[in-house]
Amino acid sequence: IVYDKVFLVVPKPGADESYRQQVSKVLQPFTYKLWGLVISIIIVSGLLSVWFSDQPKVPSDRRPSLRRKQMRRRKRAYVRLAVDSILEKGTFFFSSGVSVDPGANLANKLLMFGFGFFILIAVSAYVANLAAFLTRRSMEGSVTTIDGAIARGWTICAHHVFKTKLPLAWPTAKFLFSESDNDFHGLLDDYTAGKCKALAIGWEDTSMDRSFLDRLCERELVYTDSMFLETPIAFPIRQGLAAGFSHWMLQAKRNHN
Repeated sequence: IVYDKVFLVVPKPGADESYRQQVSKVLQPFTYKLWGLVISIIIVSGLLSVWFSDQPKVPSDRRPSLRRKQMRRRKRAYVRLAVDSILEKGTFFFSSGVSVDPGANLANKLLMFGFGFFILIAVSAYVANLAAFLTRRSMEGSVTTIDGAIARGWTICAHHVFKTKLPLAWPTAKFLFSESDNDFHGLLDDYTAGKCKALAIGWEDTSMDRSFLDRLCERELVYTDSMFLETPIAFPIRQGLAAGFSHWMLQAKRNHN
């Protein structure tokens, strides 16, 4: 038994080498959620550092008007200290190190110890993956899977013989079934006419058709490894010979190389 596999055929993917894409690779070793966690830890560490440090000394006054002014000054002082501390912790993170004041209290030293350990783990994981992301070619915007074509809402041209099987196997996909008598060449005609953006092509029916493959190349269409269906095809052979024939087919496949 031979299996005819129906694959997704799409426009040839192109690499995105734009400046924006190259710059974005610097952030790709971490997910957006992980970057959010890193930023949150930097902010929390900065705020805790202000909390653990000595409070700004503002003389108190019992008069209500002066007391309100003192409260405003105290709030502004804390905001400045918080912003300064957060920027300092961010600098520590991006420079892969911390600076500890020998005269700081124990709580601040423990905070810096924990923050330094976090920097060690985060920077090690980031650097270990950065080279791989910088050298990887980006295929952003290209569709190479059936799920990707469905997510984009693409219409997929398919042969009318699959009119029953394809919707059952992929109920969320949008198919356009060609009624052309020109077999799979009719699907290419529909694609050229702009009726669909991808095709469902049977491999066994087209892999040896040179004219069909030439037309695919002219339109810069390529087969993907994303498979719609796998249909068993039996040879017209008597039942008594089927087992032996299958055995020798398997032997030939194993010894092909």
